[in-house]
Amino acid sequence: MLLTLFSVIAASVNSTLLHKTQPYAKQEVYRFNLYCAVIWCAMLLLFNGGFPELNQDVMFWGSIYGIAQVLFLLFKTKAMAAGPVSVTTLIGNCSLLLSTAVSVMVWKEPLGTGKAVGILLLLFAVFICTYSGSKGNATKRWKAYSIGYFVFSASVGIVFKFFSHSGIGDQANGMMLLASMVMILLLSGISGMDRVQHGRSGSMSLSMGKISPGLVFSCGILSCFYNRLNVYLSGALPGTIFFPVFNGGTVIVSFALGKLVLNEKINQRQVLGLVLGIAAILVIGL
Repeated sequence: MLLTLFSVIAASVNSTLLHKTQPYAKQEVYRFNLYCAVIWCAMLLLFNGGFPELNQDVMFWGSIYGIAQVLFLLFKTKAMAAGPVSVTTLIGNCSLLLSTAVSVMVWKEPLGTGKAVGILLLLFAVFICTYSGSKGNATKRWKAYSIGYFVFSASVGIVFKFFSHSGIGDQANGMMLLASMVMILLLSGISGMDRVQHGRSGSMSLSMGKISPGLVFSCGILSCFYNRLNVYLSGALPGTIFFPVFNGGTVIVSFALGKLVLNEKINQRQVLGLVLGIAAILVIGL
């Protein structure tokens, strides 16, 4: 569980940095993540000591993971822009239900009454932490985007789980390296189309308005680190434990960091959510 804690902390710090700069509000999210994918590629090449030997299975899972990651990003961005942010965030966080359900149905992992109660308690904690009740003008496409966000948010962990059971789990570095290359290719195309659509031109420099190259570097390292840990953890732990603990834990720790680092105001309802979330994670973990 110690590695899970490291993964949760890295993901939470990454989320805190993204929230502080809010690249999603600057219509630069695709380009931002494109450069994060470049950092992934460089890190994995350095860690591997060069380009590893790739077989068909590694290429298959790397391509699937890279596509799933880009689709997750695409639908999240579209859903956030098309409807109420609080409800959209809640939908994304509840994706742990789908990934946990797949673990139970496909790999017959035991759930049990205790874990089921813990998951329900965790979902309630996530709800009172993230749902502000604010009303947004949801477009007609928001529901479709939100469904895609929910599905592909869960799909990343599900791909990890299938990969870890594929018999080539020890080749995770090569798989992630290929995935980063797929992400670079896809995000380059999406970013280019986005800039044309919004009438922006010019070179794709590392500087993205107020977003510094240092921030891209930090988020690239953090996201690569916790995703690499999650590839291992998704196979080493039952999905009925890993997915709720990671997803829920990231929400809880991110809120705590928001208060400590960003000095965000947290009301009594959110404090209750934090306490319930911690209790739910302990129930699920035990």
